[in-house]
Amino acid sequence: MPKTHIRRIAIATLAFSLSAAVIAATPAAQQQQQQAVAQSAGKAVPGTPVPAGSPLAGPIHFQFAIYYAKAPTTDPMSALHSNLSKLGGSPKLLAVAPTPASATEPVVFANWNTTTVLQDYRAPNMEQLPRFGRGLSREQAEALQKADRALILDFAHPAQQSSAAMLKALQLTLQVASDTGGLVWDEETREVFTPRSGASAASIRGPAACPTCPSRPSSTPTAATTSCVRSRWACRSSACPTWW
Repeated sequence: MPKTHIRRIAIATLAFSLSAAVIAATPAAQQQQQQAVAQSAGKAVPGTPVPAGSPLAGPIHFQFAIYYAKAPTTDPMSALHSNLSKLGGSPKLLAVAPTPASATEPVVFANWNTTTVLQDYRAPNMEQLPRFGRGLSREQAEALQKADRALILDFAHPAQQSSAAMLKALQLTLQVASDTGGLVWDEETREVFTPRSGASAASIRGPAACPTCPSRPSSTPTAATTSCVRSRWACRSSACPTWW
């Protein structure tokens, strides 16, 4: 037999032996796992069941902020105190951030931040504002990018008082923003309002004119669906007009 044929047979035999060795070296457990993965592909994974009970059973907590691109026309904390005393049924001002689960009445905590807004609490950028800006001019939007002061308001109240307490929180926030020359930001909906556009959107009808809708599921007090959260802005479910 020619030497070239012998070499070819030897090479083929060696290649077959190596491939067999690789297959033999594959752990049986790994092969079984691969088969199990292949068989389970496409199967739905069960999610976490929704807890039983009313979605309105849990406490309500939400946050607004009033941003200032320039010095406020009036001291925001003074304006807040003044409006709290004028607004009947207004929330109680707390010295520390509220714990939603312990709220037995409408409460609010105010944080006047003048040091870390640009680092930790920056306003929406120019790419976001065309979708989430309400009533802002281009000049206001550009100025908002440099806003380094914000009055951050944390509200909490029992679920049973949701409609009335939400309305008071809206009225209070919009009035303080109007008195001080700020822009209102809604932490849940990510929207930014001028005081005028915010009042128009809420129509000071607030949630009272809206269909019954939980502001937050009881199992996750800080989460909410857009359709439900928008109830505080007159139940708007469609996008607002562009802002410039």
